[in-house]
Amino acid sequence: MNLGKPKRHHISFPTATRLIQIRTGQDVKQEVREFFGVLIDENLAASHLIDSDFVVINSALAVHYGINLPPTGNAEF
Repeated sequence: MNLGKPKRHHISFPTATRLIQIRTGQDVKQEVREFFGVLIDENLAASHLIDSDFVVINSALAVHYGINLPPTGNAEF
């Protein structure tokens, strides 16, 4: 059986960059919803909107923001 050379599929750089931008944009929106959810669930002061000692992000946003997260094996918020 001759399978031949494997075919490679490439995504152009602009297309790949756009896909990352779309996903990051969705994650940023989710970040805001999750952050507000923590404020409400934990009954935290509104001052956390200006100066907070925590973030609510997933692993993709951690990479985007340059934040090292502890390894959890979970990419979700």
